[in-house]
Amino acid sequence: MSISVDSHRNFARQDETTFRTVPASHPSDYECKSEGVLSYRHLEVGTNGNVIVVCLGKHWVLDELTVNKISDELLGVADRPDCHHLLLDFAGVTKLSSAMLARLLKLRRKMESKGEKLRLCGLDSQLRSVFATTRLDRLFDITDSETGAITAVATQSPPFAKKAI
Repeated sequence: MSISVDSHRNFARQDETTFRTVPASHPSDYECKSEGVLSYRHLEVGTNGNVIVVCLGKHWVLDELTVNKISDELLGVADRPDCHHLLLDFAGVTKLSSAMLARLLKLRRKMESKGEKLRLCGLDSQLRSVFATTRLDRLFDITDSETGAITAVATQSPPFAKKAI
């Protein structure tokens, strides 16, 4: 999968997913653009069909400040009225803190309370091991790739079906 980047930090993947981010020097965490598109400082947020795709970028999500900022932005994405299927892509993440795992559970509960779906993809073997050790792999739908997750969303039957523990 290739990504093209222009000088405005807009990302367009060949698979039709489009991302927008705010440059790191921007003073706010996110802003509403004139066309109504929210731009995020710590996340790359885009859509692929009816799925909102969030790429966490290259992070070690370990310190409290990073966890809080990412968590606030993720919860903001989940609050969007068009957020029915949310896909978190961990392809650039190499380490997660337990605080971030707790925030992911909060995000999962928020999506579940709306009757909507949350999926994870792109976890490397070390992160997969963390999810397996903590048994969070039983709570989250985890797919190897974004393409696989998009396909799974397309074939799932609405409404949200709770995953058995």
